[in-house]
Amino acid sequence: MDIFHLRAKWSSKYTTSTLAIELEIFNEGFNGNWTWNHADRLPTGFRSNGKIENGRIMYSWPGDQVDLSFRQGEGDMKLEGDDPFEPYQGTTYLSKVK
Repeated sequence: MDIFHLRAKWSSKYTTSTLAIELEIFNEGFNGNWTWNHADRLPTGFRSNGKIENGRIMYSWPGDQVDLSFRQGEGDMKLEGDDPFEPYQGTTYLSKVK
């Protein structure tokens, strides 16, 4: 996993709803900012610190966590992982914003 390429803005939607999310990874320490863009109210955002654990990127905060795997194809980079967030449980696919 090339940490340099992970420092970016990532964006997607939950597979189980229309809630768009964004993750911006600021540095090699995986400090980041999460934003939930709700359809029916103002966006919700917070900072979170991440780490590499068993080859996956782990983000946690009081009461919850998410772990993401990094996938790289032909010119495409994605982060994907299971969502623990109610009521949006499912799989999140985040694509690197170009």
